[in-house]
Amino acid sequence: ELTGVTPADLGGPGTSAGLSRVWQIDPGATNVVCPSDACRVAFSGFTSIMDLEFGPDDRLHVVEYDLAGWFAAAQLGMPTTGAIHACDVGTGTCSVRADGLFMPAAITFDKWGGLWVLENHLAEPSVHRLP
Repeated sequence: ELTGVTPADLGGPGTSAGLSRVWQIDPGATNVVCPSDACRVAFSGFTSIMDLEFGPDDRLHVVEYDLAGWFAAAQLGMPTTGAIHACDVGTGTCSVRADGLFMPAAITFDKWGGLWVLENHLAEPSVHRLP
């Protein structure tokens, strides 16, 4: 069960490329401090994780700002691009599902398994289905 993220994963201070990660916390664990015996890194190498969502394919989909990161976009007003990665919990590997997205902030899946993304959430938000 993947339930934890580092403070950097939530957008701050995740300002350095590749330092954000997703933590796996043991089911039933309480009052967990990471890292510990009940908590380990499931996926790493992200810049600024904006959202997480399990898809109908049982893969964890991770939305991230790349390179410039959250700080550059939110605090300095610099537009940034991002990507959605599909991560296989069993193998620990991720692949790019979509990239070149303009300031992606959130995703969801519809009842048919379609992936929807919110982009440009700080200025002129748009929601659209990805192919």
